[in-house]
Amino acid sequence: MNRGRITGPRAGIEAGRHGLGASGRPASRGRLLAALLVGLVAVVAPLGVAAQQDLPEPTAGDYVYDFAEVWTDATEGQAQQIAETIRARTQAVVVIVSWPTGLPHVTPDISLADAREIMRRWEIGRAGVDDGLVLLFDLDTTLRHGQVTLWAGDGFQDLYLNASERERIINNDMLPLAAAGDLDGALIAGLEHIDRVVQPGGNPERAAERIFNLAVAIIAIGFGLLVFGLFLRRWWLSGRDAPVPLIDDSVLLPTPPRGLTPAMATVLRRDRIDNEAFTSAMVDLGHRGLVTFRADEKDDKKVDVLLPPEPLVELPYLEARRRPLGVAEAALEAAIDRKAHTDASGWEVLTNETLRKGAGKELLDAFRKDLGRAAKAAGWYRDDPNRLAGRWQAIGISVIVVAAIAFGFFAFDASESSNLLLPGRELAAAALAIVAGRGVLIIVLSGRLVARTAAGSQALAMALAYRNTLRFELKNSHTVDEAVEHAQTRLPWITTPDLLTVWAVAFGLKDEMDDLIRETFREAERSGVTAWSPAWYVGSSGGSGWSGSGAAAVSGLGAAIGSISATASSSGGGGFGGGGGGGGGGGSSGGF
Repeated sequence: MNRGRITGPRAGIEAGRHGLGASGRPASRGRLLAALLVGLVAVVAPLGVAAQQDLPEPTAGDYVYDFAEVWTDATEGQAQQIAETIRARTQAVVVIVSWPTGLPHVTPDISLADAREIMRRWEIGRAGVDDGLVLLFDLDTTLRHGQVTLWAGDGFQDLYLNASERERIINNDMLPLAAAGDLDGALIAGLEHIDRVVQPGGNPERAAERIFNLAVAIIAIGFGLLVFGLFLRRWWLSGRDAPVPLIDDSVLLPTPPRGLTPAMATVLRRDRIDNEAFTSAMVDLGHRGLVTFRADEKDDKKVDVLLPPEPLVELPYLEARRRPLGVAEAALEAAIDRKAHTDASGWEVLTNETLRKGAGKELLDAFRKDLGRAAKAAGWYRDDPNRLAGRWQAIGISVIVVAAIAFGFFAFDASESSNLLLPGRELAAAALAIVAGRGVLIIVLSGRLVARTAAGSQALAMALAYRNTLRFELKNSHTVDEAVEHAQTRLPWITTPDLLTVWAVAFGLKDEMDDLIRETFREAERSGVTAWSPAWYVGSSGGSGWSGSGAAAVSGLGAAIGSISATASSSGGGGFGGGGGGGGGGGSSGGF
């Protein structure tokens, strides 16, 4: 406490340790001690700081020590009477002290340390029970401002006043009056509240607190169960898939069913519309000659999207365009056309820089909506795959937000204490954590609400059969051309390496396709034949397709095109001091 810090020899307040006598308090005795202290400070001031730091010994039977002389005799008498009543009723010891620190400013930490020192030096409270309380007005040089502190022994905290209860007394009962200059009223208001709660059997206000905490917990758990129950009901009514038929060659058709585009096959396989479906759609547009992709010279993961003045007319593109373009894919091509600018060659260009500024994400969002509507219109899903799952994801997030707000209001300790939770609010906090967990579970399980119809399950069976067949041919071929030749015996619509690549991307066979392309490059090196690469993808070297060994060719292509939808990163003397400290117990402090 600097020159006013409380130190000094240890002294019991009465003959027996930890207790004040039950006799009445002569008011003049406290006044005499205060006068002696002030005189001592004046005399020894030139001698240095240490001589000014002694805490006077307490007097048996006295509970009020107005060392700063800020209370009237009537206030001291009333405070003494309240302390005596509390002692007679519960044996708990309440000591009231005003202390002139001699400092221009008193911090909560200083006041808490002073109150703790008074508790330790004067041995306030019964041995083994620690039911003492220090009510300290720690004042600055004006004797009108400082800190009000309540330091309670462990037993007093457990029975009568925990940290949050002490803070409420200081904040609500004492500080408003102290800040207005009424230190007498502040003292009596705080003591009267303490008198009400220090009762045999413990703090009676805690019964209402327990009921409140239980009510919060019940409401929170009930809310969480209700929302999760509604989620399960929705899943039961509309979120269960129709059974998938047996997957074998019997479901293979000479051509995929109408509407089964590469992007739609990805949706059926993954049961959601995500960036992988968007990548399948972009590759679909590329192999049709409707768009091309140009990698950045320095970074293959960055690509520009280019639209030719007219669809490309080479044979592979014409072959690809024999199958109708999906509705969502056509809308995606039109959206790219609207966002692109025309360069000197007559081609329309949508640069990676523009894409990463938000145009790519806009393309993805619009495509997801279009593909969701197409999936429902095809009769393969009971509802738009985006809508129901998205709605319940939003509900799950809302549940988490509500639980977090309620935690902040009802359970979080916003004081300077190191505790996360307010004392006694553990049950409410646990209930709110369970509610937040329900919200997380709803978000995780929301994808289960995407339900296929019987027709959708039949289409999925076909797609999975195509996938199994294509994987077998990729694994057992030595070159891309050989894989196309072998696949045609059971998948007659796979007629070009471009189509093979597109459907490998759609079916999630990028790794298998990479392995085959690497082997194709090795075979090309041995035979001197040029290896196939897609003309609709211009690598960073400036040539069409990939070069070198072909390592991670399709995976890299998919990652680069998938990155189109990514967005670039943007780049007062007031308050309460936390309780704690030596000698046990805890304190709360507020400035005025």
